[in-house]
Amino acid sequence: MIPLIDIGIREIDDDRQKAFCFELFPLAGEKVKSSKAIANETGRMTEGNHSVYRMSATTEDEQKEWIRVLRFASQNDLPKPPRTA
Repeated sequence: MIPLIDIGIREIDDDRQKAFCFELFPLAGEKVKSSKAIANETGRMTEGNHSVYRMSATTEDEQKEWIRVLRFASQNDLPKPPRTA
């Protein structure tokens, strides 16, 4: 798993069209750094251009679980592999 760096996660209560929303937003800079594959061009990527990524879950429990996991990943608190001697 790749950690999320300089990303904040917040619950959104005022979305009138969708329930159980949350979003990813940049903690540094104006844009969320991201990339995605270019369709029909194997191995080529393009940089994303978003100030936030807004998503919605199907239930409140699912929303809270997404937020919990994303916050965990954004803090770089991922489990370390065991050390071998």
